[in-house]
Amino acid sequence: MFSKTASLAIVALLSVSGALAQSPFGPPSTAGIVQDESQFDNYCGIGNRITNQAYACFLFSGDIRNSMLEPSAHGYMNSDGSRFVLVWDGKMQSFAFDDNTFTITMGKNNCLDVARTSLISGTTQTTGPVQHYTACPNSDLIPVS
Repeated sequence: MFSKTASLAIVALLSVSGALAQSPFGPPSTAGIVQDESQFDNYCGIGNRITNQAYACFLFSGDIRNSMLEPSAHGYMNSDGSRFVLVWDGKMQSFAFDDNTFTITMGKNNCLDVARTSLISGTTQTTGPVQHYTACPNSDLIPVS
């Protein structure tokens, strides 16, 4: 027979593994996106923005540090994590949230193509058509939630 302590330990481990298994993407991460308000403002702030480089500005209704999944990206976020910019570095970039994935590729004329795919929440199963955005220097922020 298992001791009461061993039984409790097994239940705790199963609970933790079940909670981790709920997201097919793993835990939240903002790897490659640095918190730097000044750099974010250089790209996406009001006024004189950088115009000779391809980038896309995004707006999130929370803190991306608590929600972004599987980033393969390079950029900057503001101090509260609600706005961020991905700067083109020569290769495709991507990130996900619980109900959307985003893929960023180079377009034309220093603009980026952003593809948004809706997911059934908590899965990798897609639902609905892919939405496409064009992000050029001086474009508005793209909402991600």
